[in-house]
Amino acid sequence: MGGGIALKLACDWPARVGRVVVSRVGDAALNRLDDPREIAAIHEAFEADSADAVALPTAHAIRRAAERGGNDLKALTPFLRNGGWPGGLDAERPVTAPVLVVVADEDQYMGEVIELLRWLGHAQFVCASGCDHYTVLDDAAVRRAVLDFLGADTDARPGAVRASGAD
Repeated sequence: MGGGIALKLACDWPARVGRVVVSRVGDAALNRLDDPREIAAIHEAFEADSADAVALPTAHAIRRAAERGGNDLKALTPFLRNGGWPGGLDAERPVTAPVLVVVADEDQYMGEVIELLRWLGHAQFVCASGCDHYTVLDDAAVRRAVLDFLGADTDARPGAVRASGAD
């Protein structure tokens, strides 16, 4: 959810944001692309008494991931009421700050990033090979790219970096 929240913050209060790094965010974070039935199923999964009561595999996996992360499911539920995934974006207004998008090439939830990168046309991106939604931030090349981006000159040019999952 943090990536979607960071992008929303950058849209809503651009003067307060110097740079944005988002990871584990993809096209599914754009509410306009979501299937309302899937979002409703995820919402129901977060409100169910037990994950065992959740039938849809995607909703079950998202609930289990939230539980493993120690999240309060009841606190996350309001984020699903806006018609998208937790941290979803209901408006795609311009982001003026420099943006780095970190993509895991094997991400189970946010694998597609075509529309996200189209919206954030000026963004730089890092694609971490051999990483998934949960392991991308463990990649040493990703960490280096993030630190380089955060320490870079504010006039940095858009571009792409390929990170290896072997680090």
